[in-house]
Amino acid sequence: MSKTFYQKLRSPPVLSDHVILSGIGKSILVSQFCYTVPIDIGQIEDKWNFVVAGISDSVLLGLDFLEHYKITINSQDFSTPIWEDKNIN
Repeated sequence: MSKTFYQKLRSPPVLSDHVILSGIGKSILVSQFCYTVPIDIGQIEDKWNFVVAGISDSVLLGLDFLEHYKITINSQDFSTPIWEDKNIN
């Protein structure tokens, strides 16, 4: 999640100490973890751990999230059933 998005949360969770993440090529990203953030996306209401970093997107959902909720991405139009009215377990 971006730092900007994190700052807009109603009750931002406590952040961890700074951690260093390796990016594409030789880029390095200084970030922090926030744990058990409440989420409400489509049919998903849960708590999830996020990395807070200086990224341009508001939120990026990682493969761990997509795999946990068995979410597929349609490579034709980049849509996902997460927004559809169905039960995701």
